[in-house]
Amino acid sequence: MPTPDQESRTSQDARELPALYNEHFDVVRVRSARLLDAVYRLRYQVYCVEHPFESAAEHPDGREIDPYDAHSIHAALLHRESGTVVGTVRIVLPHPERGLAGLPLLQLVDEPVRHRLSALAEPGVAEVSRYAVSKLFRTGEPIAGDKAAARRAPGSAQRLMPYLTLGLLRAMMAMCREQGIAYMAAVMEPTLLRLLTRFGVHFLPIGPLVDYHGLRQPSLLAVDAMEDGIINKSRDFGEIVCTPMGEDTDSAALVAAE
Repeated sequence: MPTPDQESRTSQDARELPALYNEHFDVVRVRSARLLDAVYRLRYQVYCVEHPFESAAEHPDGREIDPYDAHSIHAALLHRESGTVVGTVRIVLPHPERGLAGLPLLQLVDEPVRHRLSALAEPGVAEVSRYAVSKLFRTGEPIAGDKAAARRAPGSAQRLMPYLTLGLLRAMMAMCREQGIAYMAAVMEPTLLRLLTRFGVHFLPIGPLVDYHGLRQPSLLAVDAMEDGIINKSRDFGEIVCTPMGEDTDSAALVAAE
């Protein structure tokens, strides 16, 4: 059972959540080549080195890039004080020529799932993928020079991770609204799906588990339902997530966390 001091601190953290997020993090739509390069390097670190889902040998320049990036939009989560890219997520849009058949998920699911997705209005469906977070925050290592973060979360991934998750959810929401996307499809680890439910985000299964770098769940979520779920879960969550993203400044200080 938490002590009175722990309960008081938890309550205070909840009240301060939007201010803490804005103090430490920002999320931006990737537009510059410099920031996109940092995103690709972070993806390499996460997907080729830490969790070798993709072959490092196929990406000798240290950047994880695939054919779907050509018809995707990207967001970067930035640690303000250090200028570090600490998270990223992309929205894969329907292929200019192949439509929904060009989404990664369509290559993994069976015909009933493909038919269900095809029944939706094509321009309004896109796929969320390459959800990646720097190990600096997953392992709890504080970023050098961030004294404020060190005071509030001295090496604690448990205290910092919610801020990153909310930032990437903000990116997903903003990019979908920008593109007129009504539904987000995804193939996610069950653990990530459970994490997202803590923030009121409930992707619905649309088919059986598939074996893709381990078991993954094909899922679908209406963007309006995502917004409602987050706001109903917490007004503070809604304040962070349901606001526009920042602008890509093309700063030379931006780097990918490794």
